[in-house]
Amino acid sequence: MSARPGDVHSLGAASRSTRERGSRASGAFPDHEVDQGLGEERLRLPLRERLALLGELQILLESGIQIPSALAGLRAECESPRAAAVLDRLIERVSSGAPLSAAAAACGPAFPLATVHLLRAGEASGRLDEMLGRLVVATEAEAALRSRLRSALTYPAVMAGVCCVVVAFLLTFIVPRFERLFAGKEAVLPAPTKILLGLSAFFSRHGLALLGVIAAAAVALVLWLRTPTGRAALDALCSRLPILGPITTRAALARSASTLGLMMQSGVPVLVALEHAAEVAGSARHQKLWNAVHREVASGGRLSTGLTAAGGVPSTVRQMIAAGEEAGFLDRVLVRIAVHLSSEVERRLKDLASLIEPAMVIFMGLVIGFVVLAILLPVFALSRGAAG
Repeated sequence: MSARPGDVHSLGAASRSTRERGSRASGAFPDHEVDQGLGEERLRLPLRERLALLGELQILLESGIQIPSALAGLRAECESPRAAAVLDRLIERVSSGAPLSAAAAACGPAFPLATVHLLRAGEASGRLDEMLGRLVVATEAEAALRSRLRSALTYPAVMAGVCCVVVAFLLTFIVPRFERLFAGKEAVLPAPTKILLGLSAFFSRHGLALLGVIAAAAVALVLWLRTPTGRAALDALCSRLPILGPITTRAALARSASTLGLMMQSGVPVLVALEHAAEVAGSARHQKLWNAVHREVASGGRLSTGLTAAGGVPSTVRQMIAAGEEAGFLDRVLVRIAVHLSSEVERRLKDLASLIEPAMVIFMGLVIGFVVLAILLPVFALSRGAAG
């Protein structure tokens, strides 16, 4: 389904409801099915396991196997306890006569609400296997994007951790052995050696206490970052960083554009699709952006107008969306935008990695070099004095 400008306006003018009413108005699934699913034990399914489940289910359905038999086959071969629990719930609901979308809704957070809407759209059109294929492609892109972001951030974290461990080992076990050699000669020791001996003495006396403080601070920071205030502060910090800011912005926009385009192609109303675009953004700042766009479209405005008013979106993305609205192929344009932004994120991450790797190596070299120099300088000086 191609979303033409007129469709956007009519949908925006017709629906000015709240978030919950917008979801129900879409006809994605009956109210009692949603309430029933959300009221039971909440299940969770990691992104990779959800991708595998959807992909295997799509292949089975495409082969002509009926949904109950396909789910039973997946359950028989399932090795993951979490995926097995989700499949048990799906089989239970489907066996009682519920459609697959309602069964997915009953699994709580195992399947995002956007996935449930898309399954319902596939059932309504009679092309559930095709819809599952689209979901698999979108989920694979999301998983790949997350993996690239995680890899780019993991390397410097591991390098920094290794550097801290090496320095702590030197200060705690190696430097104290040289301290006895330098005893009584503090007046002639060079400044780097005095600094190193002071740090070593501090670590030897207060190392465990310092480790406890660092661990407590790390736990407190993680807990704080899970709060809305902490996430908003982290989003604001990342957006201001010169290299990481554009990467996180484009990654969030790629997730939202992919979800929005896929849902519009599937016939989900624009306002409902915009709600899910906000949900998957993964950033408090971009959630506010898409919520502002939702209000603009609900009042009869255009998507491109809402993005321009909200700010924070690259001008090229706004121009492509405006062109898609004018041409009547907004859904296809959004999918292409998501692919383009994902490719740009990958390119920028490679550039970032090419900068981080030598920078971390140089930093570790400077730290280790300072320690070695601080130890060897007085040793050479004492050796020359003894020889003289």
